[in-house]
Amino acid sequence: MNGAWSCPVCGSRSRHYNRARLALVCDQCGRAVVDPEQELQRRQYDRAMQLAREHLRVGNWDQCRRTVQPWLDRYPAERLNYQLLLATATRGYADLLLSDFQGAADARGYWEKLAALRGLNAAMTSYAARRIHARKQQLRRTRNVTVTAMLLAGGVVLAAGALGNGLLLLAAMLAAVVLLHKLWQSLKPIESIRALRRIEAGQFQNPFDI
Repeated sequence: MNGAWSCPVCGSRSRHYNRARLALVCDQCGRAVVDPEQELQRRQYDRAMQLAREHLRVGNWDQCRRTVQPWLDRYPAERLNYQLLLATATRGYADLLLSDFQGAADARGYWEKLAALRGLNAAMTSYAARRIHARKQQLRRTRNVTVTAMLLAGGVVLAAGALGNGLLLLAAMLAAVVLLHKLWQSLKPIESIRALRRIEAGQFQNPFDI
């Protein structure tokens, strides 16, 4: 392909399209031809990422996320995108338990992409270790509360039965059922115990899977 273009390295005036590099390159030295539109888009991206970093620094989580997300389709393999989004989802690596379900689901996806792109850094692995520890403590508390509540409910029923009062025994049994039902709804003890076993056995790769 010939034209007014001249290579800034070797002075050659001929170029061709290199499919492997997805770019026009100089016939003589192989230097990629600068595409003004791509250069403009890259500058816009760099400015957007700088703005996202500033939002992250001052804790503007939603603004940071909204600044980064429009660029995911244009630069899907750019590690910086997911590093900023993971930091946002975890509130600057300070929110260990991520009570917000959507935030935890988003963080899980960002972690997977960073692992695939080899973009996990020391701050992220440190956060993962702290999250695992905090999650383990939370699940152990849930297990202990569950066991205590079951023992308490059983004790109340046994005590009522020992008194030989049928009405009192029925009331105690109903109270125990209501207590355990509320407990199961709020704490989900079976799921919690299974998650605790997975953590203790190391049966996970993504810290947001637990």
